[in-house]
Amino acid sequence: MHSGLKCTFSRSLNQHVHIDFDLFRAGVGLAFRVLLCAFAVLLPAFATAEIPVSGHIRQHMLALKQSGELALEGVPIASRQVVPKLYERRNYSPVWSNTDSVQQLFDQIRLAYDEGLTPGDYHLDKLKSLQLQLEQTPGEPSISATYDVLLSDALFRLAYHLLFGKVDPETFNPDWNLAREINSQDLIE
Repeated sequence: MHSGLKCTFSRSLNQHVHIDFDLFRAGVGLAFRVLLCAFAVLLPAFATAEIPVSGHIRQHMLALKQSGELALEGVPIASRQVVPKLYERRNYSPVWSNTDSVQQLFDQIRLAYDEGLTPGDYHLDKLKSLQLQLEQTPGEPSISATYDVLLSDALFRLAYHLLFGKVDPETFNPDWNLAREINSQDLIE
């Protein structure tokens, strides 16, 4: 006589694990069957669990807050205060879901040359590379998170340079007396 214990686990709409313990009638105790069912349920969740984009963004922002610096894909993040606050206020959800906005930022980065700035300072090559990677592997969370954070950093870095300039004027003239302050809270709102 057998217990007829069956275990079915559904991780997603198209992925199921089903074990029919009727196959294990002879010599297999109930305890072993329960343990096997638990293993079948838990293993796929741990083995293939993906961290969502927001989880990757959160990890990046926590690393930035803890160490005070962060480089993604070899690109250092310059906006060490504003970018973390932006993502924290958004519960670490991606900012750049609108492709038109991304294209507008790319256009503005290219136009930075006309303002005496170097487009490469705003991660343009790396961003184009990540965009291509996402076209080849859509929705890949770690690439999406890196892309989103670098887009945000590029925007704030470009805005800062356009507003305040790229070079500290006091390094050229110590008597320079124009002081500007920026409130990071105002930028986020």
